[in-house]
Amino acid sequence: MGGEILKSENWGWDASFNFTSNEAVVKEITEGVDEITVSSIDYSFFPDRVGFYAVEGEAFPQIKATTYLRDPQGRVVINPEDGNPLVGPLNNLGKTTPDYIIGFISRLRWKTLSLAITMDYRTGHVYFDEGSDYAEFSGRSVASIAYDRENFVFPNSVIETSPGIYEENTSVTITEGNNYVYWADFYGGIKENYIKDASALKVRELALNYAMPDKYLRNSAIHALEIGLIARNFFTYLPGENLFSDPEFQNNNQPDNAIGIGGILQPPPSKSLGLNLKIEF
Repeated sequence: MGGEILKSENWGWDASFNFTSNEAVVKEITEGVDEITVSSIDYSFFPDRVGFYAVEGEAFPQIKATTYLRDPQGRVVINPEDGNPLVGPLNNLGKTTPDYIIGFISRLRWKTLSLAITMDYRTGHVYFDEGSDYAEFSGRSVASIAYDRENFVFPNSVIETSPGIYEENTSVTITEGNNYVYWADFYGGIKENYIKDASALKVRELALNYAMPDKYLRNSAIHALEIGLIARNFFTYLPGENLFSDPEFQNNNQPDNAIGIGGILQPPPSKSLGLNLKIEF
């Protein structure tokens, strides 16, 4: 949807919006099978803890990952011996394709000076932040300094004192919080920690152009002269929880259907700034 919003001798404004929504749902797989693995990210030290699945009745593809073991109130259950959270089951944590994409294109003109912008916003999906996972394993993550690398009581945690009975944990600390072991072996093993909101607002292109008025070119060999600045990938806004990766740039060693792996095997997205000069004789 678009059109001319403003038009006068000195001013002009054209703009357009587009809305895209596309969802593939797995209707049926085969008799007796309600899900299949599209791709599983297997670490030798943490096998089968995160993967991409086709699940009957769900949008395709879905991410499943190990989660925290929680009590009926949603509190994290810990091991009373060492304070570490217990690993829960492999759970479905969301789809990796957006609910919708909204695009916007605008060109504003004043006399012979124009400003054009192309941007879009997408949301409603998640992705696996593999880069942060690797940073955890190597001890370079932001999360690992959350408690100044000291032992701490896991927030909102409980101890199961008897089957189905839970008491708030106020004193049992994580005993390996001050070194590499907890963050790499326990926190890093619960892949729920790396399933992030894949929403993104992006200014794909921003262009400022100036066309020399004809009256200044009448007595020259130049028929038209235009100069402009153009910026690509000028601005990207990501949710606060996503500190590492652009969700659109995913690893290139996974099957084509394994959408949603933002990792370490692709170069990071780059910005560019250029100068355009157009001369017609």
